[in-house]
This record gives sequence, C-alpha cells and structure tokens, in this order.
Amino acid sequence: MSDSSSSSYFSSRQKGRRKIQRKREGGAHAITELKSILPAVGDALGLAQKTQEMAVLALWHQQISSKYQGKTRPLRLKQQAGQWVLQVIVSDGAIASELSFALPEITARINLFSVQTGIQLTRIELGVGTV
Repeated sequence: MSDSSSSSYFSSRQKGRRKIQRKREGGAHAITELKSILPAVGDALGLAQKTQEMAVLALWHQQISSKYQGKTRPLRLKQQAGQWVLQVIVSDGAIASELSFALPEITARINLFSVQTGIQLTRIELGVGTV
C-alpha cells in the first residue's frame, strides 16, 4: 500500500470496535463506526434481497419427497413481471414429468414460509440438466 493511500484510509481498533478513519479536507480525520455504514453498504449491494432468495432456495430440499433428493437442485429465483419463479434442474425427463404433478403442492409448502422469506412463489420451472 502506498503512503498516500495509507494516510487517506486506514482501520484501527478502539475498545473492541472496528472504526474507519478517513482523511478530511485540511488534514483532519473523521471517525466512522463500521456499524453505522454497514446497512447502507448492504442495501447498495442488495444483500437483504439475496438473503431472502437463498432462504427460498434452501427450502427446496426440505419440501420435496425423499425420492427426488439427489435428482433435483434449485438453480435460481428470478422475477418475471413482478412474479417470483423458482428454476429447478432435474436429472432426467422422467423425473421432470413425475415431479411436475407435485409442483402445486411444493409451491404451496414453500409459500408457507413467505412471511419469513419475504418471497411468494408464483410458479416453479423445471429444466433437465446436470444435478
């Protein structure tokens, strides 16, 4: 790290709290607590939304029958026209065909957790691929 960048920004520990010091104009330093900027950083990166999406993806294996374990994998959540769609990869067409009959029930069981996840699934799409 160069001297100019190390004098502009550096971190220090004070009483167990991580603080960031930034050089102000005129040479004085302003101390900003990390906890005061983390919410803004999280919002800017969309972390709250990603956390909700990961929670829905984690529910997949809890809500499907054991015979589909290892033969399916949730791929991603996407929004289409304001509606949430869960995309799932299945190992072969026979599994996709069989599983398609259970999708309304699985969607309803995942949606039972919508209060916690903040996401209400509209539908589940199946695709054949490597699980």
